[in-house]
Amino acid sequence: MKKNLFKLLAVMLCLCLAFTACSKDESDEDEGRGRRRVTEAPEDDKPTEAVTDVPDGNVADVTSTPVPDVNVADVTAVPEVTVEPSDEPVVTATPEPTAEPTVEPTAEPTPEPTSEPVVDVNGGLDLSGITGVGRELTRDELIKIAQAITEITNNEKMYMYMDTEMSMDMGGQTMDVIMTETLYKYKNIQHMITYTNMLGGDMSIDQYTVEESGNTISYTTYDGGQTWTKSAGAVASFDVPIGDNTEEFADMFENGRIVETTTGHTVTGQMRAEEDGMLLLLDCEIYIDTEGKVSGYKMYLSEPFKGEEEGMEITMTKFDIEYESDCPEVEIPAEALNAKEPSSEDIESMLNGLGL
Repeated sequence: MKKNLFKLLAVMLCLCLAFTACSKDESDEDEGRGRRRVTEAPEDDKPTEAVTDVPDGNVADVTSTPVPDVNVADVTAVPEVTVEPSDEPVVTATPEPTAEPTVEPTAEPTPEPTSEPVVDVNGGLDLSGITGVGRELTRDELIKIAQAITEITNNEKMYMYMDTEMSMDMGGQTMDVIMTETLYKYKNIQHMITYTNMLGGDMSIDQYTVEESGNTISYTTYDGGQTWTKSAGAVASFDVPIGDNTEEFADMFENGRIVETTTGHTVTGQMRAEEDGMLLLLDCEIYIDTEGKVSGYKMYLSEPFKGEEEGMEITMTKFDIEYESDCPEVEIPAEALNAKEPSSEDIESMLNGLGL
C-alpha cells in the first residue's frame, strides 16, 4: 500500500512542478505586460492585526482513508481517440477554356483528266458557225493559220512538190529554165527527186537520205538508178513561202476567206511571198481537216512576174507549191543500200556524162 501511495505522491509532485512552471511563465508574461502580480497585494488588502489564535500541536489524528490497491495492469487502457481530419472543402480549380483548334481548309484534290487534252494545231481557231457561204478572216485568225502551217513543217510525214518555169535574158541571150523538186519524208528517211532543164540539157537526181544515231547517209543516182553512190549527206529542207514571221504573213495576206467543205474547211486568198529576191503574188488554198488541223495547202502564181536582178531580166511564168502533211512509207532500193563510196574516177566520169 505504501508503495502505491509513494507512486501517487510522485505523480502529484510532478503535477505541482508542472503547474508551478506554467504559473511562473504566466507571471513573467504578466510582468512584462505591466500587470499586477498576485503576491503584491495592495495595502488595503494586507491584514492589520496579528493572528493570535494558533492551534496547538495536539491535533487529533486524522484517520487516513484507505487507498485501494490499484494494479496498473488491471486498469483498462483507454483507447486513443483518433480525430478524423475534418473534410475541408476541396477547391476545384476552374479549368481554363480550351481553345477550339483552327480547322485548316482542306484543299480539294485536282480531278484527274478523263482523257488526254486535245492539242489544237490552229492555236485556237474557232471554226464554229462557218458554212458553205463562208466569211472573211480577221488578222488574228490569219496569224493562227500561219502558226498552224509552220507547225506541220516539222511533221514526221510530209509530201512537197515545187514546179518552177522562168526565162533569163542577159545581153540579148535568153535561157529558159525548168525545175521541179519532189520530196517525200517518212520518219527518218527522205526521198528527193530533182529535175532541171537548162542550156538545152536536162539532169535528174534521185536521192535517199537516212538519219541514224546522229549520222546522215545519202544514196544517190544520176542516171535513173543504173548506178548508185554512197556518201555522207545532209537532210533536205525547203523554205516555207510564208516564212517564220506569222504577223508578216497576216499583213501580206489579202482577201482572206474561209468556207466549209465536205472534208473540213478551206481558206482562200492572195499572198505576197519573197522567193530568191523576187516578190511574187500567189493565190493560196489552205486545207483544214474535220479535226481543225491543217492538212495541206497549194500556192501558185496569180500572174507572171517580171523583174531585174544583177543586170539580168527575169520573167517567171510558173511557181507552184503543193504540200500535204502525210506520206506513204519510203523504202530504199536494195541497189542503193549496196552502193559504195565513189572514187575520183567515178566522179569525173559522172560529170563528163552530164556534159559538165
